[in-house]
This record gives sequence, C-alpha cells and structure tokens, in this order.
Amino acid sequence: MSDHNWKKELKEAWIDVWTHFKLNIKERGLIVLGIYLAFVAITWPLIFPNDRKWIDIIRADGGETYKWLEDFLAVAGDFFWFNVVWAVVFVLWAVFRKRRNWYRIALVFLLGGLLSGITSRVVKMTAGRARPSMTDKSELTYRSFIGPNKKAKTHGYPSGHAAGSMGSAAAIMMYAPKAGWPSLVFATAVTFSRMYGNHHFPMDSTHGAAMGIAAGYLAARRKKRQTA
Repeated sequence: MSDHNWKKELKEAWIDVWTHFKLNIKERGLIVLGIYLAFVAITWPLIFPNDRKWIDIIRADGGETYKWLEDFLAVAGDFFWFNVVWAVVFVLWAVFRKRRNWYRIALVFLLGGLLSGITSRVVKMTAGRARPSMTDKSELTYRSFIGPNKKAKTHGYPSGHAAGSMGSAAAIMMYAPKAGWPSLVFATAVTFSRMYGNHHFPMDSTHGAAMGIAAGYLAARRKKRQTA
C-alpha cells in the first residue's frame, strides 16, 4: 500500500469514527451518563464505607507477592504505553496487512481511552480524594475528599489507569469482540492492580472502570457490526 493510500484510508476511517462518535453523543450521551451516575449512586453506599477493609483484604500480603506484576501493569497500563502505542500497532497492522477495518479499530481504541482518560483526570483533580498510601502517612483517611488541587497524592478518585485502559478495551470489545477480549482481560488486571499496589481504593478503581466502559461505548460504532 502506497504512502498516499494509507494516509487516505486513515483519514477516511477517522471521519467515519468521529461522525459516529458525535452521533452517539447526541443520541445516547445523556442516557449513558444517567446509567453511569445511577451505577455510582447505587455502588457508593455499598463500597465506600468498606473501602479500607476491602483494600486491606486485597493487600493481605502487603502487596509484596505480586509486586513485580503490579509494577509491570502500572507501566504497561499507562495511557501512552497501552492506549497510544497499541493504537499505533493496530494502524501498522492495517498498513502492512492491508486490513482497512483495523484503522477504525485503532481509532476507536484510542478515542475510548482518550475520552475516559480526560474525564477521569478532570474528576480526580476536582474531587481530591486521598490515595491509600497517603492515608497511611497523614491525618487524611479513606473518607477524605479535599476538593480541587494539583497534588497527585490526592488524585485518588477515580482511577485514571482503570478508566483509560477500560475505555479502550470496551471500545474495541464493542466494535470487534474477537479482537477485544485480550484488551478487556488486560484492563481488568490493570484495574485490580491499582488496588493491590495501594494506589487506589476499591471505589476508585470500580468507578474508574465503569467510566471507561461508558466512554468506550460512546466511542465505538455500533449501528453496523464490523469484523476485525
């Protein structure tokens, strides 16, 4: 495929993905937001009061047994290494294998992660919830929300890793299920690792993952089933 052709294919794919994304926002945006907020409202009283207890159970070994895996997932699940790098890999696959649909898969993958990543960043900087590690070293507790601030140690709610990885995984899962399963399994592992590594409380990770699923749904084209 010539240089001109792959650029043209990518441009056409982006126009298609963006057009359907705007349509999804218009037709389903408020519904998806309502469902997400209802989920938050229902799960908050179930998870939040027991956040400290749940994370102590998850980290019963002090987070040492699988620290190597948690360290790996912390990096591999970061926005750049997961959302951006894999989107580029999918584009390269489309170029070398001449699989046009993979341009769209790459773009919805990136868009889902970008949408959920930005949203989670705005919310966490506004909420100012203390991370578990901070509650061990200060007067703050798992109930502490100090409001808007720039300190990373109080950017606990929601989990950006969970939101970003699940946003991309949900998008590709809805667009091309056969290609999406590995991403979904990986995003689930990343979500759990954020608790095991003492970076986020269970509610942070749960609501972050739910935010990602909502974003991935809106990012993916669903009017016509596509095959990878």
